[in-house]
Amino acid sequence: MDNKVTVIGFTGSGKTTYLIGMYICMSTGINGFSLLAKDHNLDLYLEKLWNNLCNGQGPDPSNRLETYDFHISHNIKPVCDFEWVDYPGGLLADPLSENRQKLESDIKDSDCILLIVDGEIFSCIEAIDQNDYQQKLEYSLKYNTGIRNEVRMLTMLSAEEIQLPPVGIVVTKCDLIDVAYQNAIRKALRNTFSSLFESSERVVLQMSVSLGGVIEKGFYPEPFCIEQPIAFAVLSILLKYIIAANIQKFKNLDYIEAHNGIWGRLIHSNKINKAKENVNNLGVAVDKWAASAFKLINLFSDKKTIYIGGEERNLRDYYRDIFTELSKMEDNQ
Repeated sequence: MDNKVTVIGFTGSGKTTYLIGMYICMSTGINGFSLLAKDHNLDLYLEKLWNNLCNGQGPDPSNRLETYDFHISHNIKPVCDFEWVDYPGGLLADPLSENRQKLESDIKDSDCILLIVDGEIFSCIEAIDQNDYQQKLEYSLKYNTGIRNEVRMLTMLSAEEIQLPPVGIVVTKCDLIDVAYQNAIRKALRNTFSSLFESSERVVLQMSVSLGGVIEKGFYPEPFCIEQPIAFAVLSILLKYIIAANIQKFKNLDYIEAHNGIWGRLIHSNKINKAKENVNNLGVAVDKWAASAFKLINLFSDKKTIYIGGEERNLRDYYRDIFTELSKMEDNQ
């Protein structure tokens, strides 16, 4: 089963710097979760870019489509593999881009979209209070070229009747932002991307991340929540796995039930035994994926909010309810 995370961010949003720092910090593990580039050359490339950051040299702006294959594990036990598809804003702004068709295909196939927003936008506003800050920020976001093009791109996808997967809005460089304005930022983002938040059944999560400090010679990271976008994406993947496994399990159970008579058991005994084996194997797989999911949930604060069809929910409660309900479906069959 292919897994894909599509990442969208305008030039200068900090998307590549985030990717480099996230990979390096997670390569040695965060709460047991480790990230690995499946291609050794990619691992060396990201290490080189990291060394450049530590020497004060940030990555050059890129207008290329980049694809990375990653593996995530927990305590050296596999969780899943996924493809990280990175679309720069310059391509997204052009509806005639040669990558337009690929973008639509990737969105259709994605388990999660991450919209990367430049945190510097939020740090350059002088305000007298929360309301003043929110109003000025919403005005700034409304006329920001990168934000405007991201909204336009999403509207184009709607015109093609492409249904969006769960969406994460990731604010980079959050160490530059006054923490007193976090609630105002949350409201401003919801108003700016209102068409995302208000759609029925859509899952949207706001996240703020930072490597900490200024990129200069001797740079030393003080990472903040950099694992959360990966955790959000992988939760979507695991949810897909468990739903697909339950569907297959029910099909096997239906087969067993349909051939439960004396003659059915006699004539189809081999297939019935295989179906029972499938049910057992699927149950083991679901238990493993659910265990990984509950560990991922704990990477988020117990006060973290997620939006479901425009309604606010506690993130931990939301995901625990989902995976618990799927486990009940598993146990009751």
